Amino acid sequence: MEMDKLGHFFKKALLVEDSEDICDFYKDFFEMEELPLDILMALPTQDAPVGNTYDVLICDWFVGPQSAEKWLKKLDAQKQLPEATIIATGMPDIEENVKNLPIHLIYKPFDFYSLKDILIGLKQSQLRLTVPIPGHPQLNF
Repeated sequence: MEMDKLGHFFKKALLVEDSEDICDFYKDFFEMEELPLDILMALPTQDAPVGNTYDVLICDWFVGPQSAEKWLKKLDAQKQLPEATIIATGMPDIEENVKNLPIHLIYKPFDFYSLKDILIGLKQSQLRLTVPIPGHPQLNF
C-alpha cells in the first residue's frame, strides 16, 4: 500500500448516494485509493452502527426524495457520526441546516482530488489533537 493512498489513513468508507452512475465513479476512485467502500442507495430506515463500522461517511444531501439532515443529526446524537463525514451537495443554502454538525461540505461538481485533500486534511486535524501521555516528557515552548 502506498503511503499517499487514503487506505493508509482510513479503514472503511460508507457512501450514501442514490445515483448508480455517481456510485460507479466513487467505486473506481476508492478502489484506486485502496479504501474499502460500502454503498447504500437509500437512507437507512433502521439504526445502523455507522460510526462503529466506518471512519469515513460521504453522503449526498438529497437521497431520493429525502434530505439526509434528520439521519445525520440522529447519527450525531447517537455518537455514530464518523469523524470524517462529508456531505456532497449541489445546494448552496444548506449551511444553516448543518452548522451544528461536525461535518464538511463539498459542493458539486467537484473532482476526487479535492475530496482526497479534504479527507487527508480531516485526518491531519485528528492527529494534531493528541493527548499528552502521563509520565512522558513534554516539550514546553
